[in-house]
Amino acid sequence: MGSDTPQLAELLGFCREFGAQLMVDVAHDFGAMGEHGGGQLEAHGVLRQVDFVVGPFSKTFATAGGFLATPSASAREFVRMFGGPQTFSSAITPVQTAVALAALGIVTSPEGARRRASVAAVATRLREGLTAHGLEVMGDVVCPVVLVLIGDTPTGRTASGLIARAGLIAHLVEQPALSPRTRPASACRPWWTTATPTSTPRSPSSTPAYGRPGWPPRPPAEPSLTPRGRARPSRRGSARPAGTGRLVPGT
Repeated sequence: MGSDTPQLAELLGFCREFGAQLMVDVAHDFGAMGEHGGGQLEAHGVLRQVDFVVGPFSKTFATAGGFLATPSASAREFVRMFGGPQTFSSAITPVQTAVALAALGIVTSPEGARRRASVAAVATRLREGLTAHGLEVMGDVVCPVVLVLIGDTPTGRTASGLIARAGLIAHLVEQPALSPRTRPASACRPWWTTATPTSTPRSPSSTPAYGRPGWPPRPPAEPSLTPRGRARPSRRGSARPAGTGRLVPGT
């Protein structure tokens, strides 16, 4: 979620030294990063060494479900006996399994390597363009998720509306996905997910939202109250909910 990564080899060494076990969530990198699609586990040289690897099929594998991989036979047996998908009717279907296996076939093929290189190139171009326009791009790992630190919730929602007006798609990450108690986690951030382009992507400088006066936007004014307690827009401007759930800045 922050376009960064811990030092997995160092963490694994601590676990071995003190008798702990390491679990790694590979939701956003497995299949989309690494020379062979092994994600950060491959990049840090710890493939087949981590005690528990978990991830969803909803990202690279384009289907529902998820997985837990572990060399521990007792852990696998425990999950089979007590895991919800194994006990109730929410296990993935044969069709979903086939989709995940087909996606894995692409990940491990030369086409998968080409797609990962293309995604990395798009992500690098986006990060450089955003940084050139004075925006704070989070993390130091070039990955499919590109996060920009915006500010408080009103500012983030206003920015989300401007991004949509510019013809771009970005997911605004705010509470409850982020903790309100720590910074910079308390600050909103648009989240771009890069993909293999079917045509030359636009750079940030070619979109109306960047490089113009007023960007990044100011947070909207707090609405004033009428004697009856109804919210009334401030003279300076306001924001109202749009149909998509984003807030559109006032004029």
